[in-house]
Amino acid sequence: MKRLGWITYKETLHILRDPRTLILALVVPVVLLIIFGYALTFDLRQVHIGVVDRENSVATHTLVRKLQDTGYFVVVPLPEPSEEALRRGTLQALLVIPRHFTLHLRSLRPDNLQVIVDGTDDTMARLLLAYLRQTLQAALQDLLGSSVADLEAATALLAGPTGTDSLVPVSGRLHRPRLNLQVRLWFNPSQKSQPFVVSGLVALIMMLMAALLTAITIAREWEFGTLEQLLLTPLRPWEFILGKLVPYIVLAFIDLVNVLALGAWLFSLPIVGSLLLLFAFSALFVLAGVALGIAISTTAKNQQLAMQMAWLATILPVFLLSGFIFPIENMPGWLQALSALVPARFYLVILRGILFKGAGFEHLVPAFQGLALLSVAFVGLAVVRFWREQR
Repeated sequence: MKRLGWITYKETLHILRDPRTLILALVVPVVLLIIFGYALTFDLRQVHIGVVDRENSVATHTLVRKLQDTGYFVVVPLPEPSEEALRRGTLQALLVIPRHFTLHLRSLRPDNLQVIVDGTDDTMARLLLAYLRQTLQAALQDLLGSSVADLEAATALLAGPTGTDSLVPVSGRLHRPRLNLQVRLWFNPSQKSQPFVVSGLVALIMMLMAALLTAITIAREWEFGTLEQLLLTPLRPWEFILGKLVPYIVLAFIDLVNVLALGAWLFSLPIVGSLLLLFAFSALFVLAGVALGIAISTTAKNQQLAMQMAWLATILPVFLLSGFIFPIENMPGWLQALSALVPARFYLVILRGILFKGAGFEHLVPAFQGLALLSVAFVGLAVVRFWREQR
């Protein structure tokens, strides 16, 4: 027991003197719990929906107010439906209220509410439609009055097949819906989830490969002691770094081409926009990845630790904080601010905008600015850390 006690004491001292072990053991679980707890949610919050009110009456104002009062929707009044807003990503849906809405509703004549949804993310599009149906049902109950028949009809309203004016059974009888919800899913009319997931995997794979390969190759130089020898040569630091990075930048682009080709072939990944524009934006993203790899290699000077840090610095942020699976709009404000430090957040907007929506540069300016700023910041951090280590 005495020998066991001494070994335990010795190992405890090692842990206390190694801050990296303490961080991995105590801080990382807390961080993971907080991030997973807030990020892993499919609840809708702050969905921007454009409303085109062609009647502008008390009834339509009640309908719009119901949307706002739920807290799920941010209503943006529009004179006409805007395809550009959906393409830019500033709106997730459009609701078009027709003229004579109140007259047709009271006279039992069928009319149409048109809903246009950005269907890029099929899961969130279905959830958004479910929220809209529930909210519109509650609003129609208020509009139709308190009679049993009207309430039953309002409850059955929108429950029939989308885009049809079919008969819907209510309490054993047949009622013709007074309102017909016409749904249009743009950018993903087939409602497949695989293209959405595969597009996220493109960003994940590129960031992982760029950061991981770069971190390992420079950490290997540190570990074998060859980096000091290289720095004693006439090579300038920027020449050494650039010479090390060029092959991995080329490999990252080969990965991009392979993943896009396989995604289109195996998973029906659409490629609607310009590939040339996508490659130009991807260069910034890869630059951020390799710069992150350099920064990691100056902290972890052996390959094993560099690999672990690269996995931690790429997979978790890309998976949780980039909009890969979970919409950033659903996260708390502080977590949305934290996600602004993840290059994949902006790259995914660019990637999905070009692949799914055929977006041009003018539609992607905010995402380009965010990605460019992060790339410059990451490169600056890598250069400063590498310069300090070589002194």
